[in-house]
Amino acid sequence: AGGYVSPEKITAGDQVMPILHRTFAYSSSDLAAMGSGTDPLAAVRSYITRAVNKLRTTTLISQLDGVFGTALAGNALDVSQATAGAAEANFLSAANVIRAKHLLGERADELSIIAMHSDVYAYLQAIGALTFSTSSLSTGGAITWGGGGVGLTSDSVANFMGLRVVVDDMIAPKVNAGGADQYPIYIMTAGAVAEGVQQEMRIEADRNILSLQDVLQCNYHYGFHIMGTKYGGTDNPSNAILGTAGSWTLAYTERKNCDVVKLTVNSPYAANV
Repeated sequence: AGGYVSPEKITAGDQVMPILHRTFAYSSSDLAAMGSGTDPLAAVRSYITRAVNKLRTTTLISQLDGVFGTALAGNALDVSQATAGAAEANFLSAANVIRAKHLLGERADELSIIAMHSDVYAYLQAIGALTFSTSSLSTGGAITWGGGGVGLTSDSVANFMGLRVVVDDMIAPKVNAGGADQYPIYIMTAGAVAEGVQQEMRIEADRNILSLQDVLQCNYHYGFHIMGTKYGGTDNPSNAILGTAGSWTLAYTERKNCDVVKLTVNSPYAANV
């Protein structure tokens, strides 16, 4: 009206990351040190870094479980089966990775990392160290051994389908007694999972002279965030709450803009095949 262009407005949604407050403490008496001939707290101090990394990994895996339960359910592909008799169509393959990546449509090629359990990684080593016909993989059919395909001189598989491989046994399978174990695999970009630190990890030591005890306390305050998601649960959530599907919603309008997908497979190297 009147020769003017009317300015438009955009709407914005909030991404919400939970902040986690974690702490633990240990103590050791002089009597324990004399009886063992060692300093028990020195051993504890040597374990702290690995222990915290393990706790943080457990937290992130719980959070991924919750996010893919609702907010990113459309970014998940399950080619596994819970019953016995899992076959190559249920295992990690080039065809299944392509199917999972293309849940993001045109943004599939932005994915660069694939994280998996060692049972799944062992299968990659097996098919990579033998000669097989590559034409059978494109159709998802059985591998033809000795078919004049690709042969590798090393059983090391640092990359698969152009993705950097991360192996961590804490990405544990769903165990189905009498059936086939189902393994989650996460394919993402470098930066799909952000970390915020409210206060860096602090380690404090003290001496209780009345009980002849040395005390060690550790606390850290941080959070993980899968870009494009929104947390709606309680403050300072436990891993169980993080793993609850109802704790999460999608902040982005389009779930394809979230740079992580989940692929669930079986493995012939599982305890339950």
